[in-house]
Amino acid sequence: MDTMKQALLEGLRELDIHLPEATADTLCAFAQAMLRQNQVMNLTAITEPSAVARLHLLDSLTVIKALEPGRKTLIDVGCGAGPGLVGWISGWLEKSMSQISALKTGIGVAICFPLLMLLGILLLRKSSRH
Repeated sequence: MDTMKQALLEGLRELDIHLPEATADTLCAFAQAMLRQNQVMNLTAITEPSAVARLHLLDSLTVIKALEPGRKTLIDVGCGAGPGLVGWISGWLEKSMSQISALKTGIGVAICFPLLMLLGILLLRKSSRH
């Protein structure tokens, strides 16, 4: 077993999050694809496989533990893939969101977040002038 998958499975046990092994394989494949793309564009400074499992995958999956059972709303306002994409891959978002597909939500957030950042910057500039 490679170090990324081993770190992912150990972290899932520690967090008491239960995912099928096939889902863990899919998450690792996603992370490996991210690392391959990272060679041609700067996506992350974290490139060691076990660190990727801990600091990208497990960190994103911790949101599962923070939400109430049966909750149907979630917004990922980060600027990267984060909990939205990892939650979608893990299947957790699909189980938790019945009205809007998790992918549509992720795309919507990806469009809205830069606009919210711009609004925040404009508000900060305006408040600093007073």
